[in-house]
Amino acid sequence: MEIEAVDYETQINIALRIPDRETVIEGWHRDAEAYRQEARAELGIPYGPGARQYVDVFHGDGGGGSLAPVVLIHGGYWQRYDCRAFSHLASGLNRHGVDVMMPNYTLAPEVRIEDIYREMCTVMVRAYERWRRPVVIAGHSAGGNFAARMLAEDWTRHGLPGDFVRSAFSISGIYDLRPVIGTTINGALKLDEARAVALSPLLQPAPDSGILDVLVGALESEVYLAQADEIVRAWGKSGVQASGAQVAGANHLTVLAQLTDPESPGLRTLVARAGG
Repeated sequence: MEIEAVDYETQINIALRIPDRETVIEGWHRDAEAYRQEARAELGIPYGPGARQYVDVFHGDGGGGSLAPVVLIHGGYWQRYDCRAFSHLASGLNRHGVDVMMPNYTLAPEVRIEDIYREMCTVMVRAYERWRRPVVIAGHSAGGNFAARMLAEDWTRHGLPGDFVRSAFSISGIYDLRPVIGTTINGALKLDEARAVALSPLLQPAPDSGILDVLVGALESEVYLAQADEIVRAWGKSGVQASGAQVAGANHLTVLAQLTDPESPGLRTLVARAGG
């Protein structure tokens, strides 16, 4: 994506674009806590020694192990939230019999994005050790960046089958990090041009196979909308089965309601990728 002379602060900084952001997030915490109380879940499984290095696993209803599990990585520009704010997002998948693993991770500026990605690769190894079969990788915002990168990852480097990740589902991902450099968001990330390019799936070699589903809210900024279109187009040319969809009336935060609505197109797509 060409970098143009635009105000990236207002394009990138979600706090400036969604006035009721805190109300939405309070709702997430309330719904997430309620779901943890009713779900069949294993909470706080460590994958490393760090205080934030754990996963929560939510078990699907009557799936019988026939469906691929989903690993769902939360967003927050790698510097906000934790997985416990998003527990309720497992509910729709669980009702369709899909197991969901939600990893927590160390936040910037304590660590760099590269370190967080390594943590998530460790999580993927743990997912393979648990299920011994391919998984679907999903993520929102910063997690959407990781979902795309993990579709392109060479998993044999981690001792896993090369086709371990066959399908990625990215919700409102950011795939070119260069627009972040000049914004206040970068205070914790400390990106420069070289690192932004290296961490951007749009600026790295695309995979030549696999499935990428890209979901974005129709009310999101031009940067998010343009990057969603571009990764679908670019990766589709490389051999990936890539598709994109906009959710009418949804912004960067409310788009996540797709995962809790049993009738939503987004949830139906994700369940289908899991084999349901």
